[in-house]
Amino acid sequence: MLENYKATTYRVFVDNGQNIDVLIGQKNAKLDSFLQANKAKTYAVITAWNPYSSVVSMESNHASNLSLESELKQFSYLNGIGIPAQPSDWEGEKSFFVMDITKEESSRLGIAFKQNAIVFGCINKAPEVIMLV
Repeated sequence: MLENYKATTYRVFVDNGQNIDVLIGQKNAKLDSFLQANKAKTYAVITAWNPYSSVVSMESNHASNLSLESELKQFSYLNGIGIPAQPSDWEGEKSFFVMDITKEESSRLGIAFKQNAIVFGCINKAPEVIMLV
């Protein structure tokens, strides 16, 4: 499971129509510049889709992500999608790129929304997968 998370591309939809791809274990100058421009030092990628990697209906996934989004109102965040490495029978999962969130708070949200893992990173460092189960 961890290897699948590490091989996923976590794509962030930036406000100006550009994308930033977050790759586990790889520093990213474009991401660092974006964080610096937004005065953010940390970030997390969190979803509420497919709790504990159990596929659920699209309606259930959307409802769960709306609930997660309501928990994120205190943070600056953007929409994103987790794109699995190919070949895969797993579909991309809508997610949120949350800025200036602590590892503890992002882990708490991941646990609350029954996720196996989250992605956490700091400016000028490579992002990592944080296993929650």
